[in-house]
Amino acid sequence: MKTARHYRGGYQLAELTELARELRAQRTPAENLLWQLLRNRQLQGFKFRRQYMLSQGLRVLRFGNDQILNDTENVLREIAEYLVPSDQKPAT
Repeated sequence: MKTARHYRGGYQLAELTELARELRAQRTPAENLLWQLLRNRQLQGFKFRRQYMLSQGLRVLRFGNDQILNDTENVLREIAEYLVPSDQKPAT
């Protein structure tokens, strides 16, 4: 008899995956604009992900919709200030 298989650790994670998919599908115009400007390594050659992992030393930057839509240049400039090329990162 086959037993039910759980997706990567159970139903709770599956629910989070569905929620993430829903949120990606229901982005605001500001989110759409920002991701258009950040995808495909358009900002200084860096790759951006929708999830930032604090445990890996990544920083989360938050911007309001109005700021993204009305002050896009400064939003991109602020993001760029936090970018450090991998060849310039301190050794750990």
